[in-house]
Amino acid sequence: ITFAAYSPLGSISRVDVLGHPVVREVAAAHGKTPAQVALKWLVQQGIAAVTNTARPKHAAEALDLGSFTLSAREMRALSKAR
Repeated sequence: ITFAAYSPLGSISRVDVLGHPVVREVAAAHGKTPAQVALKWLVQQGIAAVTNTARPKHAAEALDLGSFTLSAREMRALSKAR
């Protein structure tokens, strides 16, 4: 069984994932976008992230998740973010 996150960036749930201060702080530390950090948090846990975009820039960002790793401290902080 594989877990998958459908609409992980909050568009359906209307949760402001991308505006959360912890997500933004981690993104700035890595020179990445908040979306990349949110997706990486899922992928690094082995959770598939199902996303959709019509913008080539956003698609390229989603494919760039292998270029960085979140630390254990960052993973814990993101897990605690509500």
